[in-house]
Amino acid sequence: MTENIRDNSASGLGLLARMRHRLWLDLFAAPPEQFAGLNGLRGISAYLVVFMHVAIFSGQFLLLPGTKPDLSPFFLAINGFWVGLDVFFVLSGFLIGRILLASLQRTGTVEFWSFFTRRSMRIFPAYYLTLTFGLFVYARLGIRSFHFIQGGATWRDLLSSSWQNYLYVLNYYVSSGTPSIMSQAWSLCVEEHFYLALPPLLFLCFFARQGARLPLLLAFTSIFFVVRVIGYVQQPDLVLLEGFYYRSHNRFDEPMVGVLIAYFHVFHHDAFRCWIERLGQRTWLIGMALIASVWAFGGLQVQGPFAVILQFLLMALGAGFLIVNTLFLKNGFTRFFEHPFWFPVSRVSYSIFLNHMFVLYVVMELPGFAPTRDMSVLRLSALAVVVMALSILCASITYVLIERPLIDFGRRVSRRFRKDSLPSWQYARDLPHSPDVHR
Repeated sequence: MTENIRDNSASGLGLLARMRHRLWLDLFAAPPEQFAGLNGLRGISAYLVVFMHVAIFSGQFLLLPGTKPDLSPFFLAINGFWVGLDVFFVLSGFLIGRILLASLQRTGTVEFWSFFTRRSMRIFPAYYLTLTFGLFVYARLGIRSFHFIQGGATWRDLLSSSWQNYLYVLNYYVSSGTPSIMSQAWSLCVEEHFYLALPPLLFLCFFARQGARLPLLLAFTSIFFVVRVIGYVQQPDLVLLEGFYYRSHNRFDEPMVGVLIAYFHVFHHDAFRCWIERLGQRTWLIGMALIASVWAFGGLQVQGPFAVILQFLLMALGAGFLIVNTLFLKNGFTRFFEHPFWFPVSRVSYSIFLNHMFVLYVVMELPGFAPTRDMSVLRLSALAVVVMALSILCASITYVLIERPLIDFGRRVSRRFRKDSLPSWQYARDLPHSPDVHR
């Protein structure tokens, strides 16, 4: 009897140890093949986006067109935190572009079904679970702040518009103040459209003459800049948040900046590294200067050619310089973003983005956190910290129980669609420089 109890106790302790080890691997142990500095950029972008939404939906400023709101320096700075989302766009372009370009270099094809299987398992389950829970459970709980911010929309109103979320077309229907069960998902629509458009584009570029590949990528990037120019010429007084800001064809040049970085990283790795090393500390300084110009002269409420035409490309270029700094330079900027502190937030940043608005509405029901126009700096900061902490907790649970198992499943299934490598003489034809291109 005693031995059985001892065995059961040992078995239970062993199970707990294995669970702790699994949690450590899932949430805190960064894979060695990852670019550690990018975790920091992704993590800080998540903080910026959450803080921005906390400020907006707690009533600190209205997103009205024309000029920036009359705010204190602290709240005016928060009003620029929307740039965190643009960093995500460029990061996605780099990471996805690098996967596809490396596949093209290795096999001569983008391995679309392998890529899309992995992406589907990474994105769709958590998204549709959160969306469905929000629509059929959360929206019917009678949370006052949720219904107030939805402008009094009924559950049937939200249900009737939910097809836009389910079909990933919300960004072509949403505008500021439009009721939606997950209005923040407009950016996920942009990324999903980009995931579908990029593989055939890269496939076509790869089979052009080698000297034509970069011009084709640059031309494709410039198309979306030109689209914004045309939009502004046709309507000089257009308001970004009435729809223009959210549409994929107005934003694709941002992830394309990331793809261009991936192109140089894969096909011209050593030359690219040398160029960045010669640039040195100026790399991140240029990036911060470009972002600062957007913060100072742009904004979501501002009208005019800078806001409509230039600011998104400048923001993307600024984020691009920060990315290449972390890829190639070991300076103080890179060391800051490589710190292990950033990794857990980076790991679950997707689920944080999905759930943080639902968390915010609940927290605003607590005493002291009700929406008000005169919230103090301390109170707003406390609200943001509580929302971020609870969002990380919920996101961690989602990642461990749903995302990680399905990511592993997607990887296993995707192997069925993998192509054989090209012969070695073809495999190396475009990469004479770098032996570590697939890091």
